[in-house]
Amino acid sequence: MNKLDLQILDIVDEISRYNRETHHQQDTSKNSILAYQINFNVENEFPYSELIKIDLNSVIHEVLWTLSSYDKEYVSNNKTNIKYLLDNGVCMFNDTLYRNYTNAMIREHKGNKKLKLLSINNFISKLKTDADFMSEYGDVGPVMPKQLLDWGGYSEIVEKTVNYKETNANTLLVDRLGSEKIYMRGVNQLNNALKSLGSNPNEAFRISFTNVSDNDDLLIPNRIDDILLYSQVMNIEERIDYCEDNVNSDDVLAYMSKNDVSGWSDIRKHPLKQIKILDRFNIPDRKLSMVSNSSSVNVTNIPALMAFDTILLSLIAHVADMVPYELRVNMTDVYKLSSDAISDDSDGYENYKLFLNKEIESIYDFRSSDIVLKNNSDNQ
Repeated sequence: MNKLDLQILDIVDEISRYNRETHHQQDTSKNSILAYQINFNVENEFPYSELIKIDLNSVIHEVLWTLSSYDKEYVSNNKTNIKYLLDNGVCMFNDTLYRNYTNAMIREHKGNKKLKLLSINNFISKLKTDADFMSEYGDVGPVMPKQLLDWGGYSEIVEKTVNYKETNANTLLVDRLGSEKIYMRGVNQLNNALKSLGSNPNEAFRISFTNVSDNDDLLIPNRIDDILLYSQVMNIEERIDYCEDNVNSDDVLAYMSKNDVSGWSDIRKHPLKQIKILDRFNIPDRKLSMVSNSSSVNVTNIPALMAFDTILLSLIAHVADMVPYELRVNMTDVYKLSSDAISDDSDGYENYKLFLNKEIESIYDFRSSDIVLKNNSDNQ
């Protein structure tokens, strides 16, 4: 059984022992614990669960949606509009948006007994094909993409005026033309994080996905409350190990042969040879870790949360020219519903690893085809 599944079973066991039962929606009870931390080294292994299967492709698209890493056709939509997700088969918000639509229609047509609501399937179809309908009902509120890329941004109504001087006089006249709605852009925390990692890598950087002033407008809870990024210097041995594991062995052997190097044991004895080969293959000299904080986490959602955090950390590390290293996920109010069935059976131990397109330089240029999960045994 893999490392993640062992920790999931430990959480389930702890929840059972703690036995703190509360009422949940739809007549379902839940048992919970106050907090739990999962630690995972993601450098050579991806936290993939065999106990609780997830649609990894959906998680990849969710990460890209959070980063606004998609084609230009989606840029005209709000960052929290789900058209990109729907077009890529991600349906995680469908029920919430449909519920919001039905509530809005009932309020708008209160007392109208002839009101006909769209079925959820027709509602989703109309979202995909009707741009105006998508604009009105396809936004989930100021969730993670908004907070990451536009924290604190807001709209306000301002008066439109034109100032001019009266002819042959110094009197300043003001012509009032009514009012207009303008948008005051907020902080792009992602850009600031990448800038900080490049210019001041010894300092930790925190990104918040919450803003209390936006809470009333949220249709869904955020997957993550905040993250902390911090990097460390890699020693020579770590860089050599990374080179051995991640660079094509034929290329390395050809380089060694050309430079009269007998092998890695020879390189380890000569500091100048170490630096030369590591620089030749652009081996990073820093590793990036991340602490992620989430609240009110269902045990069945932990694999998706771990996958999301790992992909996010890996993408940030890639464009910052660092190695993704340690992931610490702090969860509060971790719960299991009475309807959740989690078996301790698994198919054995499978080791997966995440591979990214090395040619990508900007985090906004990643697409789903640039992010691939492979069984580690396929590359040995």
